[in-house]
Amino acid sequence: MRNYVLDARASIAFFEDRPGADNVEGLLAKASEAEPPLLISMVDSGEVYSAVWLVHGEETANRKLDQIAQLPIEIIDADASLTRADASLKAQYNLPYADFFAAALVATRKAALVTRDMDSEYVTSGHKLAWL
Repeated sequence: MRNYVLDARASIAFFEDRPGADNVEGLLAKASEAEPPLLISMVDSGEVYSAVWLVHGEETANRKLDQIAQLPIEIIDADASLTRADASLKAQYNLPYADFFAAALVATRKAALVTRDMDSEYVTSGHKLAWL
């Protein structure tokens, strides 16, 4: 299986059972059977946490983080290298800063981005996109 990076929108789609949730579920099933796990940046996992908290409250948001920990998803820290790649994309494309962490992770891990965000097309040129 190739590497896949979940952005915040794809993760929220899965946890909120929105359109595209079945696609993420399929990727999770494949990832549980083989390596590598799905990837998500620490920044995108924070976006998921805050989005769930705003709609459902802190307790539910904490449960979602516990669920992520049980899934074949590796949370990648936003270290200096990833942050620099993110900032470079931000400077080039001038889209929301947090959105670029998934794109930077795609570039550094040579992965495909799993997203519902149409703006992602601009920042992942040369890399695969898996639209939800």
